[in-house]
Amino acid sequence: MRDYCGRLPFDAVSSDGIYVAQLLYNASLLPAILYPDIQEAVTDCTERKIQIKVFCNMHNILSWKNTTTNNLQESYLTDLVVGGYGDKSVLYIGKIFHEENGN
Repeated sequence: MRDYCGRLPFDAVSSDGIYVAQLLYNASLLPAILYPDIQEAVTDCTERKIQIKVFCNMHNILSWKNTTTNNLQESYLTDLVVGGYGDKSVLYIGKIFHEENGN
């Protein structure tokens, strides 16, 4: 984890151009998405912020694992990366793919 000051570290954790970050908001440390083109990050309960920490993976020890809520293996739960804390709960890093429902 490193402070983000407008330049992405060479080992910043990303997927398809989306970077994993953290924001401090109301005494909670929240996982966020970093948009390096505009040098801002956003999380689901805040507006865009500029005080950002970016996740890094210098030794390539992190990887994304595909699963579904119906097929979640217990071994995945022991390898989750903590993304922050809020309202007395631990928040983990993940990404969700949404299906187009045609509506």
